[in-house]
Amino acid sequence: MAVMVDRSDDDIDAARAVVLKAGDSPSGDAWRLEFQEVGGEQCLALIVNDAEVEAGCGFGVPEITEIGFGGGLKPGRGSYYIYGITTARIAMIVAESPGADSEVQTEALSYGGRMDRLGRRFFTVIRDPVENVTALVGLDANRQVVQRIKLITPDMVSRPLESPDER
Repeated sequence: MAVMVDRSDDDIDAARAVVLKAGDSPSGDAWRLEFQEVGGEQCLALIVNDAEVEAGCGFGVPEITEIGFGGGLKPGRGSYYIYGITTARIAMIVAESPGADSEVQTEALSYGGRMDRLGRRFFTVIRDPVENVTALVGLDANRQVVQRIKLITPDMVSRPLESPDER
């Protein structure tokens, strides 16, 4: 797990951590998504009930992908969070699941730093505990697919987990 560091005194591009979005999950937890730019890297931290659940920097947007994401909390234990940074082309994120897609609009990453000028966007999908998110799909403003990232296949959802003796 990465540690968020405030380097604003020694890195001119660094910004103090800012809260991008906050709310209450369906399971009643208070959550927030924090952003910080450190050494030119995009950093996000998911905070649930004032405890850092997951944090990381980089995300590879746009060098490697148009959707850089992380996920917090184990499926089946409270709400499931999927969050990330996207390019400006991504207007909507869909977390696909058999019979239970979740869809959110991306929001402008606006904190007063370099990433603002680059047009980055962010998203947070909060779902009931699930183990069957099969893909993340980024849609443009016309709902055309820009990028699909497969996470698991639908047949993996119904397949029982192997015990160590069956491998």
